[in-house]
Amino acid sequence: MKKWNRARKIALIVASNPAWRDLSLEWGKPVEPLSSDFVPKPKRWGEP
Repeated sequence: MKKWNRARKIALIVASNPAWRDLSLEWGKPVEPLSSDFVPKPKRWGEP
């Protein structure tokens, strides 16, 4: 990401946070643990 141009970085942000919501408002809040039967599917490089 360090060598990405500005447009590509902004596109990445917009893809996951289109309203540009301040994500820091959630810092420090408790997080629900994942259920024990949750197994994440491996992703290939570049997949959303």
